[in-house]
Amino acid sequence: MFCCVDKAFKRGDNLADIESKAQELHESTPIFSRAAEKLKKKKWRQNKNVTIALAMCLACICCCVCVAMVYFILAMACGGIALNNCVLASLQGGGGGGGGRSYLEGEGW
Repeated sequence: MFCCVDKAFKRGDNLADIESKAQELHESTPIFSRAAEKLKKKKWRQNKNVTIALAMCLACICCCVCVAMVYFILAMACGGIALNNCVLASLQGGGGGGGGRSYLEGEGW
């Protein structure tokens, strides 16, 4: 009989402990929610900053590729890497600045 009474007291103590822990959890819920919201905003900002940095790097790479392609096309049109034919033609006045003959005045017309 004493054994049953002791078990009942222990259950009562356990229930009181559980109730106090539940109350503590209930009171700490708003604090946890605010901390979670702050963390969410912080991670969103970090993600945005990384995305912007990657976009800028990609834009720089695209610009470099475009400049290299334009240079390659000019090099092919001007007869080499040094662009000698284009530079000499512009120094001699034949660069299309209006000082020379027009296309229609050339040979064969």
